[in-house]
Parts: sequence; structure tokens; C-alpha cells
Amino acid sequence: MEKIAIDKALAEVRQAQRVLVAFYQRVKDIILLMRTELGVEHCYWGTMQFSMPGTSANDLVHPQRWSWDALPMADVVFSHTKDGNWSSKQTVAQMVEIRLITDDVFIVNGKGYDPSPMSMPEVTQSDTYLEITVYQVQRTEGDDWGNDWSVTKNRIKSVPNLTLGLHRNDDWQVYRQRFDFSQLRDKACLVEQMITFKQLLTVHGFEGFSKVANEIS
Repeated sequence: MEKIAIDKALAEVRQAQRVLVAFYQRVKDIILLMRTELGVEHCYWGTMQFSMPGTSANDLVHPQRWSWDALPMADVVFSHTKDGNWSSKQTVAQMVEIRLITDDVFIVNGKGYDPSPMSMPEVTQSDTYLEITVYQVQRTEGDDWGNDWSVTKNRIKSVPNLTLGLHRNDDWQVYRQRFDFSQLRDKACLVEQMITFKQLLTVHGFEGFSKVANEIS
């Protein structure tokens, strides 16, 4: 590449990075408001399609590492509980996951997909959105929740593959809904979406969300 072409490409990298930072700031604000509206606290976060960048001792540029591992926010999930404690001992326990899907080309093509950006579909052929999944389970005597949070490990199989809507069994139920960013364009729209979402959760038998709605209003 000639120097002019290289300089132009690097300028595009810098511009893309600044756009990403502005986007992530907006995402942070949205998730913080969602937490408040739903009455939950941060528990942990992790990546879905890729590995975390890791600690300083982790070789991020190792030949076997995916290039997409350097962008953990491309597909990331933030997990929440009522008190921020993932090993809750409550009889009825809940977990709320807010997932940021920056490019759903990875959802379409499946896990284990590490494409070259040059071979990916056009960006206009994929979507960016948030997805909220609420889990509720009945805790039985003997559950070792400190080591194995049974909502996502034992009782509900293939959690990432669950479709949108309501799923339930004898002792657990899951509700998943997608939110496009056009629905969350400002605080008023976001609050309205969360009110409707909490009403749906209450109708489907998820405990505690009608109380949250009343307290906030």
C-alpha cells in the first residue's frame, strides 16, 4: 500500500474507534437505566461468541487467538440479580441478562465463526440490538447454587438458542425479548418500553416486577 492509502486507512481506524466509544457510552447509559427500571443489580458480565481479552499474562496476539477476541463488546451479556448475588438462596430465584449484539452476523452463522472482515456480508445485511432474557426458577433443597447457578447450567438446556418469547417447564420459566435501538432512542422511550416489559413479565408469572413498576412510578 502507498503511504497515502495507509494514512487514509489508519484515519478510518481512528474514526471507527471514536464512534465505538461513543456507541458504548450510549449502551452503558441504556443498561444502567434498564437496571434501575427492572430493580436489579450487576452480577457479572462475559462474552458470548468470543473469548475475553484476558489478563496481562494472556497472549492476545497468539496465532491461535481469534482477532475478534480483541473486541469483546461485539457480543456481550450482562447478568443481574435482585441483590447482585449470583449464589442467591431465595426459594424463587431470578436472573436478568441484558445482551448487546453489535453484529448479528455471528448469530446467523453460529458460534465458532471467526471471519475475515473482508469476507463478511455487507453491514447493511445484519443488525445491532439489545436482548433481555429473564429467568425464574424454583429452588429445591440440596441445590448447590454457590458452585453451579442452576438457571443457566443444569435445568435449562441450550439457553443461547432459545427463541424470543416465553419458555417454561415445571420448575422454571424464561422470557426473552429483543429491543431495537430505535425503541430506546431517548429516556422516555426506554422507560415506556421497560414499563410494558414489566407488565408482560407480571402477566407471565415472574415475581416482583409489578412491585418495581409501582415503586418507580
